[in-house]
Amino acid sequence: MILSVRPEVFGQKHLVGALFVFGLIGIILQVLIRRKTQPLTVLKITSVLIIGLEVIKYLLIGRDRGHLPVHQFPFQLCSYSLYAMPVVAFGRKAWREAFLPFAYGVGMVAALLVFAYPTTVLGKAYFWFPFEGDWLPFHSFIYHGVMLFFSLYLIMSKWYRPVYYDIVKAFIILFIAVAMSGVMNIILDTNYMFLQNPSGNPLAFIWTQYGRFWYFMSMVVLAFILLGLVFAPFAKVRVTQPKDQMVSLNKTI
Repeated sequence: MILSVRPEVFGQKHLVGALFVFGLIGIILQVLIRRKTQPLTVLKITSVLIIGLEVIKYLLIGRDRGHLPVHQFPFQLCSYSLYAMPVVAFGRKAWREAFLPFAYGVGMVAALLVFAYPTTVLGKAYFWFPFEGDWLPFHSFIYHGVMLFFSLYLIMSKWYRPVYYDIVKAFIILFIAVAMSGVMNIILDTNYMFLQNPSGNPLAFIWTQYGRFWYFMSMVVLAFILLGLVFAPFAKVRVTQPKDQMVSLNKTI
């Protein structure tokens, strides 16, 4: 019997689950980097894994409910890693380069947002064990852990070397994803990416107090800020001119 007390954000279930996933990711990354595993092989296996997790979710929900609810279709923000990760791992060079900034930046931001504020994925059981059928939180934490691992491995393996202006590429793909989810919201009458209804979104108060327009604008600004943070470590600012350029200038004078 599932306890009537629901788990809370930053409660015991949230913190234990997040720390376990982060610790597991850290251990796996250290092992793979030390053994100098072929990066493309790891990326391909991770891409297949995340697709497998999604298929398992569909099968279990279909078994439990007899159908797949439209809100479970792969058009949430985190669902777009299902498309971006395989393109990066299996795609041709041009497609890979186009999707790498999105797979790294948006994948990392989306995963960290869920671990920071998992209000929609904690489920009903107060803690992880004893397990009494509330399997979706397990799936969600593992799924988003795979997303986070993929993003971190891209840079730790040096397979992807971001530059700060890759944020533009990431945002372009993100805009396309938002547009697609918006269209699917209209077709399926649902709420992918919190575009139709702010319920469950920590920015819901902006919709309530200031209206829908400022709610959307706040999400755009937040996206820029968060993507800026994950790309910021790769920003290079030259304070002085390169040495060879200075020598050339002196000779000219």
